[in-house]
Amino acid sequence: MDAETVRDAVRRRLAVDTRAVAVFRVTLGLSLLADLSMRARGLGVFYTDAGVLPRDVLAQLFPSLARLSLHGLSGAVWVQIVLVSVSAVSALALLVGLRSRTAASVALVLHVSMYARNPFVLNGGDTMLAVLLLLSVFTPLGARWSVDAVGRDDEAPGSVLSAPTVAPLLFILVIYSSNAVLRYRGEPWMSGEAVRRVFGLETVTVLAGPYLAQFPFVLEAVNWVWVAMLTVSFLLVALTGWLRAAFALSFIVAHTVMALTLRLGVFPVVVISALVLFLPPVFWDRVEKQLPSDGVASLPPRRLHAVSRVRTVTSGSLLRVRAGTVVAVTVVSAVLFWQGAALGYVDAPDAGGVDPGEYAWKMYSPTPEGTYGWYTASVEPADGDGTYVFPDTVAETDGSVRYAPRRTADAYPSTLWYRYLNGIDDASEMRQHAFADSLCRSSGKGHGDADVEVWHTEREVVLNGADEERSYRVVRHDCG
Repeated sequence: MDAETVRDAVRRRLAVDTRAVAVFRVTLGLSLLADLSMRARGLGVFYTDAGVLPRDVLAQLFPSLARLSLHGLSGAVWVQIVLVSVSAVSALALLVGLRSRTAASVALVLHVSMYARNPFVLNGGDTMLAVLLLLSVFTPLGARWSVDAVGRDDEAPGSVLSAPTVAPLLFILVIYSSNAVLRYRGEPWMSGEAVRRVFGLETVTVLAGPYLAQFPFVLEAVNWVWVAMLTVSFLLVALTGWLRAAFALSFIVAHTVMALTLRLGVFPVVVISALVLFLPPVFWDRVEKQLPSDGVASLPPRRLHAVSRVRTVTSGSLLRVRAGTVVAVTVVSAVLFWQGAALGYVDAPDAGGVDPGEYAWKMYSPTPEGTYGWYTASVEPADGDGTYVFPDTVAETDGSVRYAPRRTADAYPSTLWYRYLNGIDDASEMRQHAFADSLCRSSGKGHGDADVEVWHTEREVVLNGADEERSYRVVRHDCG
């Protein structure tokens, strides 16, 4: 096999169609808008000094993050509104492809700043979104199907091969491959029960999730299909043409089902935005055939375009190519190292007690959680009866902390509340008292003679029987 044949094989598998990059840009914009919509409803609660994590508490728990966050410059809600508005404008600009790289850069800075302001309301999808935004800054986001491309004289490339466009492909493959290894280590996945256990976590199942949970035979089939897909996920790169398109679309469908059944925030949409980059030219050719003929005629012709071979026109473009290569290599190396450490293949250095196994992209592996539950809080004034203050949707109570919501998922007012409270019963006393103190303020007892009690009701998932339940007090806090 000669060198040219090898190069052609590599290009066919790693070059990314610029139409895929355009849809990648659009899905990133949609992910940002969805994420902002979710966070905007909790600005006062999660991002101001009147909420669950005042800046002085953030500074004590995470001093480095407190210094890095623009959102931490003020504890006022109006400042958060302004920053979220700027983020929304950058997301809209990214969506339509208006000054795409600048929009991606602004969105990256502001989203990382918001994440640093309250790390307790993040999940793996948020980290993935930040990584993809960083890589997108060095990709030709506006080359096709964008405002940036309108009136452009130079010919748009048909596909691009560069470190920043290859990096998202490798990023996804590393995550899928490491998850395959973790699933083979988990007894529930190897017995076909894991997906049933996931859908047994009633605080996680939303939308169509509770309905799907009633069909255990379907969930068992999903268990084995998903393990098989992860096992051969390398085919996302190995295949070409329509076989590759079909395989990539199967993953997109799988993550769409996740979005419609599980409480995962923007994680499924973010993964889909990366999966779009795997779709080959034959797929986009078919898409273009479905567009109006005048619209297709206005699209620039396709050609293969390897960034490494592009003649440098300006020192600025050369600097961007080099910076993009450094960033892409660093990102892929960091992800590979982190996932390797989570699997136990690499010895991770001491990072302040942070365990890679706890913060890696694991997606319910090797073993899904065996318990779920909800939190209930009441204020007890010295001169009166106690009243419930959390969740604020509680309409009827039985006078005890064992109140059970009609639908378990409704025990959390929002996805951000679910993330924030997840594990707070094992959190530091400072974080527990910060939460209780916010309930004092929201109930009007911030300076009164009253106590707040926070209780956790926990259920153990039992596949073939009634889930076992117990309640215990998390914290008692003096509002005075």
